[in-house]
Amino acid sequence: QPFAVNEVLTPNLFKLNQEGLYFPNNYSENKTNVSEMIAITGNYPTFYFLPKTYDYDFSQSLPSVLRDDDYHTAYFHDNVGSFYQREIFFEDLGFNDLYFHEQLFPGKEMWHWGGNYNLDSLTVESVIDTINPDESFYYYWSTMISHGPYNNSTENINLFTESGYFEQIDKAESDGLWVNPLLEVEEDALKIRYYQAAVMDFDKALGKLLDFLDENEIMDNTILVLFGDHNVYYHD
Repeated sequence: QPFAVNEVLTPNLFKLNQEGLYFPNNYSENKTNVSEMIAITGNYPTFYFLPKTYDYDFSQSLPSVLRDDDYHTAYFHDNVGSFYQREIFFEDLGFNDLYFHEQLFPGKEMWHWGGNYNLDSLTVESVIDTINPDESFYYYWSTMISHGPYNNSTENINLFTESGYFEQIDKAESDGLWVNPLLEVEEDALKIRYYQAAVMDFDKALGKLLDFLDENEIMDNTILVLFGDHNVYYHD
């Protein structure tokens, strides 16, 4: 199982890892928009797309095909819509609705690169609010909380502390249920600890989504796919 997936610290990810299909040789070496293109269209882009300049035929993309079959298609990401020109491009890809920072957290000041992102465990509530359990839906959510840089974000460190994530990590470590693989360098060890806490918050978000699917009796008709979209290029 992946390093940050732990039976004690991330029970929902652990459950999916044990009961679903896990592909251990998938490596997240692409940039975010490239990974999105692969997942949404099934093709590896050979050039950078410029939706404001050219027209593209994406009639065979997954959201386009499913939308034609009466699925509600929506994309979610807590960034501004202009980033990677998603506000234009993803509409062309076949999404009915696009939810960016201004829709997910209206009136809240935008975060800045370097951390202090909004918690996934909060963002998921906005995602769930848009789901109609009586209709078929295809949703794509690019999450934020586990995005680096790691251990530089004072606000998130405080939120992780208040949420009890670091306390749980310390207990799991003392009980022999979690091991920090980078203990030789203190700075790196702290980054790993921060990353584990961030994944724990995503796991909390995942738990809320799984509960919703269970409570509305649509779990058996739902496919969940989780993958990393890029590597830790900002920490060398």
